[in-house]
Amino acid sequence: MENNFQIKKTEDYKEVFHRCSKCGLCQKECPVFIKTKNEKYLARGIIIMLRSVLDKKLKLKSVSKLTDNCIACTKCKNICPSEINMSEISICIKKECLDNAPIKKFFICFLQSDFVLGNLLKIANLIRNMFIKKSKKFDKKVVFFAGCKTPVSKINKLTKKYNSENTEVIYVNSICCGLPYLKSGNINQFVKTAKQNMNKIKDFDKIHFTCEKCLNVFNLYREFLSDNSSKEFILEDS
Repeated sequence: MENNFQIKKTEDYKEVFHRCSKCGLCQKECPVFIKTKNEKYLARGIIIMLRSVLDKKLKLKSVSKLTDNCIACTKCKNICPSEINMSEISICIKKECLDNAPIKKFFICFLQSDFVLGNLLKIANLIRNMFIKKSKKFDKKVVFFAGCKTPVSKINKLTKKYNSENTEVIYVNSICCGLPYLKSGNINQFVKTAKQNMNKIKDFDKIHFTCEKCLNVFNLYREFLSDNSSKEFILEDS
């Protein structure tokens, strides 16, 4: 799988920003806006501010902070008449901001490297696995990506539930979907994580998730990687 995602500069989206008609259709779809009722977190609100960035009236890093709330669900893109991909724009903003701060980039890339964060995640995963009850084996199987936020209690509860339905539970041996790398603009590390996770699920057609953010990030993998598989990602009911 190769990196298939085009990382652009903010100025490259000038024509895209002008396509936004400010219709407000994204209001009823954006989970962040529905929760906060704050226009500045909405796709059209961010686009208005990005126009000010291009006019040198606003700094890009001030807009970058707002995109921290984007959960990359792509719902705004799906309903947008102009098909503006806010998730893609947010990612490019993050990378551009990081590239513009070389010292910060050095420390973030070091702290998020396999040697530092990678090993910490491995240790955390090993500790969590000590408390996860093994699933009973059955012919029918269900595959889970638990991510980092799913508590052991929920994992064991799900295992018990599916075992009672004569279904074996298989957990993907990974604790990170790559969202921290995405949020910081460390795209190279994100793509590396995406490839590793996709390789781990290559033998399965359906993957269940306990975290909506993890599911959204896995959907983004399709944009980053040349992956034409028809894998189905399912969010487990709470």
